[in-house]
Amino acid sequence: MVSALFLTAFAAAIAPVCAQVFPEAGGPYKVQWTNRELVDENRVDPFNSSRTRRIMISHFAPIAEKNCKKTCRVPYFPEEVAAIEDEILNAAFEEFGWPLGLISQLEVDVCCDVSKTGKAAASKFPTVLFGSGLNTTRLFYTGLAREIASTGYQVITIDHPYETDVVQFPDGEIVFGGHIVGDPSNLGPIEFGLEVRDDDVSFLLEALDVCQTVYVGHSYGGASAASATLNVPRVKAGLNLDGGLWGPVVDAGVSKPFINFSGGQNSTNDESWKRFYEAQEGKHPDVWSRELHLDTSTHGSFWDLSLIADFTGLRENEELVENVIGPETGERVAEVLRAYLDDYFKFILLGGGEGLLAGESDAFPDVHFVR
Repeated sequence: MVSALFLTAFAAAIAPVCAQVFPEAGGPYKVQWTNRELVDENRVDPFNSSRTRRIMISHFAPIAEKNCKKTCRVPYFPEEVAAIEDEILNAAFEEFGWPLGLISQLEVDVCCDVSKTGKAAASKFPTVLFGSGLNTTRLFYTGLAREIASTGYQVITIDHPYETDVVQFPDGEIVFGGHIVGDPSNLGPIEFGLEVRDDDVSFLLEALDVCQTVYVGHSYGGASAASATLNVPRVKAGLNLDGGLWGPVVDAGVSKPFINFSGGQNSTNDESWKRFYEAQEGKHPDVWSRELHLDTSTHGSFWDLSLIADFTGLRENEELVENVIGPETGERVAEVLRAYLDDYFKFILLGGGEGLLAGESDAFPDVHFVR
């Protein structure tokens, strides 16, 4: 006789896993999401001399609702990448109770059939870049990129093969990263990684015929945004989301607008931020810059895990919240970034005023101007 316990376990094993879906983005536009490989035929890959350099990008385009003919629900990650990233997160956060298999369950609603008019209209929106953290796939910023795109901007996220932890190309090949180690006692690799990112960004902007952009980045992506603001002419301004700064930009500053937006660090407790603002004041006193802070945000607030925690129940895990995600909800982070980035992009790319960046606002009492 088969035990009831066995039957219960067997039923659980074969039961379909329910998808968990990102909420709709908060801006007025639907969003189309496409992925693409770009090959730089003129550059040898700095990590693999047997190949030319190639990168993977995601492109998020704003689509007016009337021009979106069909909405599709698609996987958040490709199946193979999801399985690998789940194992990576489990290894990193197992002690805090990471739910293995979660990434494979996630899905996103996107506009998957766009009218001819919609495609033409989307191409006219300004293009901005969003840089990922060290050894972190661009796919972990899909939710935030979608939020930004929904306000009326084309957003491009970038994988940097051999640095990014897992990159899957359209032919199915998977390239693993880890070639840049974030060891503050050995700055050579960290600074080399920024040089590679500068070259990738410069190539991308030329390949896509983007004449001017704003580069926003989280963590090491924020350091990349600062480096590119210094070194890449088509990057007209940058914004760093809670990343330490590295390389020449720390003491050179930048001659273009720049924002450091803090979660867990600021210019009073991070030496690189302090030196950067000293350089700004000494070498570029007339150049526009800001330092902002969002209350209760942490370093983990500015990637998709914060959004994911809102709708999957992860916020019920106090250890994950305390050690990984942070107490600020992803919904609030997205709301703040939509508003402040919208005004920043208008200010830099469209000739608008400072808007929310002029000073503290009653509409956002949890956003503070450090300088």
